[in-house]
Amino acid sequence: MAVIIPNKLIYLAHPRTASKATSVTLGQIDSAFTEPRHHRYLYNLEYERQGELVVTTIRHHGDALVSWWLHHGQRNGYGETLSEFTRFLLEFPHEGFWLVPTPGRLWDLHLPWCNCFMRFESLQEDLNWVLERVGLEPRKLLRVNQTRGKREWGSYYNAERQRIVEDTFGGEMQELGYQF
Repeated sequence: MAVIIPNKLIYLAHPRTASKATSVTLGQIDSAFTEPRHHRYLYNLEYERQGELVVTTIRHHGDALVSWWLHHGQRNGYGETLSEFTRFLLEFPHEGFWLVPTPGRLWDLHLPWCNCFMRFESLQEDLNWVLERVGLEPRKLLRVNQTRGKREWGSYYNAERQRIVEDTFGGEMQELGYQF
């Protein structure tokens, strides 16, 4: 989904990054509208983004993968144990998985289209900065669709799991300033 504020902002929602909360918050702005099938919209983005800020949200890879496992993995054949989390990490993403169109790059679904990104870890501050940059008043980020029962994400990782994530996404993590 994309939230578009004409001539100001295009927000490209990425799963497991508080995208629903961000989309709902931005969607409350008077001129905003949503494009549910934003991939179709992206084909015209280069021609339409004159002066618009094109934004997505990223999240530490380790944190995002824990959230993905808790939210989707456990409903799709992966158990609740840490050994099942290890299996999930080894098998995610499989070839052709829509969420990761470029191997080794968790955020390539939207990041190549963007001229700015917000970090999940500082989302309220980043959202305020984005809104102020395009001449809009800051807004309190709504809380929706939170992962329930999640411990601090680092507690899911031992040396083996950390190595799996770094082997898979280490280059992108370094580019984006993330590390374990």
